[in-house]
Amino acid sequence: MILGTFRIIYHFFVATLRYSTVAVIAILVILGGFSVYEFFIEDEVPRIRTLTHRDRELEMARSNTTRSLAFDFKEEECWDALQPTLQILDKVCPEVSKWVRDRHANGKIVWEKKMTMTYARYDYINKKLIFNRISFYENDGVKASILAHEFRHSRQSFTKFYRSVVACMICREPKPNIVENDAYLFENKIIVAIFLGEELICDRAFGKR
Repeated sequence: MILGTFRIIYHFFVATLRYSTVAVIAILVILGGFSVYEFFIEDEVPRIRTLTHRDRELEMARSNTTRSLAFDFKEEECWDALQPTLQILDKVCPEVSKWVRDRHANGKIVWEKKMTMTYARYDYINKKLIFNRISFYENDGVKASILAHEFRHSRQSFTKFYRSVVACMICREPKPNIVENDAYLFENKIIVAIFLGEELICDRAFGKR
């Protein structure tokens, strides 16, 4: 009786160990395949143009044309209110403004009324841009960078999304840096191009670094 119970426990342990080994190997193979794919297939990152003092969009970027919408948030007016922000992006990075207009034309923008600490987010599964009302408190230049951040998410390869899912399953907690690092880098480049472009151009002209 005791010997039979021991054999059952032993076989269960061996089967569990084999299953775990196969599962770990499978996960490593999948993650390795994702890494190889990302090495050969790079994300599409558009060119960014720097604003100067001669561009009227620079003054537009320092203004907030949508503050009143932060209170009323009438959905039919939200799109019209974003036009100055899109004009800035037309100059700095047309691919971003084109993407936002495409999302709107296809009914893929969700105007989120409930205030959260997240300005916006991109729904990778449904290809939707979710824009929170808190964003309307920011000036138009910052709103442009917020849209650029979500655009960058939309251009990330599917491997980054699935790697973040696998990492969350293994670690049992989100690993946002897998998808967020690229987006924040692109967002920061947009901010520099909008607000610091003129200073950087002058520094280069005088040999400063």
